[in-house]
Amino acid sequence: MNTNRARTTLERLKRSLADTWTAAQQSFDRMPPERRRWLLIGAAAFIVIAVLVATRLTSPTSEQISANTRVFFVNGPVHLTFSDSIGSVHITPGTDGQVRIQEQRNGFTDAISVHYTQSGNAIAVTATIPKGLYEATWVDFVVSVPEHADLTASVPTGTLTVNGLNGNIALADPNGAIWASGLSGSIALATESGSVNAEHVNGQLKATTINGTITTVDTHLSGNCILQAQSGTINFHGSLDRHGHFVFRNTNGAVGLSLPPSSAFSLDAHTQSGGINAAFAGITGTRSLAGTLARGNVGASPRAQLMIETTSGSIAIIQGG
Repeated sequence: MNTNRARTTLERLKRSLADTWTAAQQSFDRMPPERRRWLLIGAAAFIVIAVLVATRLTSPTSEQISANTRVFFVNGPVHLTFSDSIGSVHITPGTDGQVRIQEQRNGFTDAISVHYTQSGNAIAVTATIPKGLYEATWVDFVVSVPEHADLTASVPTGTLTVNGLNGNIALADPNGAIWASGLSGSIALATESGSVNAEHVNGQLKATTINGTITTVDTHLSGNCILQAQSGTINFHGSLDRHGHFVFRNTNGAVGLSLPPSSAFSLDAHTQSGGINAAFAGITGTRSLAGTLARGNVGASPRAQLMIETTSGSIAIIQGG
């Protein structure tokens, strides 16, 4: 009984809406052409204004909450760019939808000028210091970003430290050190003249440096990973996922891996000038004029695919993790 009554009410509503729409069409058709044209122009203007207002309401904005702290509102992957006279940048997890940047000025603080710009989820920070004060005056930044939002961050120099984030994370510091701790996801760490340091990192890692060292502690790698240096050592302490592919490549420096005794991997290692020390059963080495090779399978299948290369330096694979 109630079902039939609901159906009857719905049918009446449909007929009423159809009659209203038909009447509106007939009324519009009877209008003079000039009036119809202005009505269409008014409707189009209303739609444009509504879209602009909606865009304004949903666009990321910023707010100055104290003399040295600004909050930027974001709604997607965060892109941070720091330029000019930057000391250090420390990034930690914070509130969803917000990027909070706190300035820590040092030296002649009144001479420091900091400028912020935001375009969508991209935030640029420029710190300017007059000539002659570069060594005595600088500004550090403490930044919090959404914990699970993707992050791209770059600084020109100094130390870039990032802790406790999850997602696609790309960090660049051409003339300084990178310290990454407690990160998980797909991670890229790149510097030209400085060290790369990873601790308690879990996921797919790409770490590169030209003049510096790469050091990891308690790091679990998975997927396709590469750690590459040109002039410096690579020291890896951690574990390798059995289904991953891992490349450790150096030009002028040693490569050392400390892996758990229970590791399973297929090794292909080569050095042109140096020795290879492998503390796992199943690996054999050969020497020739082209250098030293070491190959073999460790543990049961499935095994990680492990390639280690260096031009001038030794290779060590020890048990430890």
